[in-house]
Amino acid sequence: YKGVSPFNHIIYPSLKPGIIEERVDATPDINGGLRFGPSAESSNDNINFETNKEILDKFYTKIKEYFPLVIKNKLVFDTVGIRPKVSSKKSKLPLDFKITCGNNFVDLVNIESPGLTSSLAIGSYIANHVKEVI
Repeated sequence: YKGVSPFNHIIYPSLKPGIIEERVDATPDINGGLRFGPSAESSNDNINFETNKEILDKFYTKIKEYFPLVIKNKLVFDTVGIRPKVSSKKSKLPLDFKITCGNNFVDLVNIESPGLTSSLAIGSYIANHVKEVI
């Protein structure tokens, strides 16, 4: 967001029970600016590094729900990239994350936001596994 952040704390829009939808958080940075995100889109096998300009419209609509004074032309792209996904050989579907335990080793693969928000559950799962092995 161009300009000085009107917020001095992170804003996580409220989740709606039973509804899974993309959210757009607001995060002030150390330079007094403001960043919105995250966003993710699926892509096909053709790697395209062009930025989807429609994301700004989608962000604007979501941001306006909690920041009604947002100015649309102050929204600019910051960090854009490709995030690889691990997929199952059986289903070919991308996995959220994968936990493999064995031979005194724990491997945590592909952990993104769902893993971060359930990190206590992951820790508990691993602790229980370690207890069984010991």
